[in-house]
Amino acid sequence: MVFWLIYLFVCLYISYVLSNSIVYKLRLVSFISFFVVLVTPATVDIGSNTFAPSLFIFLYDLLLEQNFSFRSLRPIIISLPSCLMVLGIILFIRKRFF
Repeated sequence: MVFWLIYLFVCLYISYVLSNSIVYKLRLVSFISFFVVLVTPATVDIGSNTFAPSLFIFLYDLLLEQNFSFRSLRPIIISLPSCLMVLGIILFIRKRFF
């Protein structure tokens, strides 16, 4: 549990640093995108209850096990568009009413 807390703070910092290098208008969208990609968890093995960041599971499988599978990237493919859609709705409502 402490690992995930430290990892969340590090991901917040990395996302902040990466998003500051992008144009001001896209800064919030890029921050959310980087954060979601870095934080989205996936199961380590099939049938396992152990979770780890899905990007690192994919890189571990690809580089060390030489197993090319998109199984670990499925949670990112599901969570990234849904987060961006919610962000778009929030920005639309904020722009429209406030």
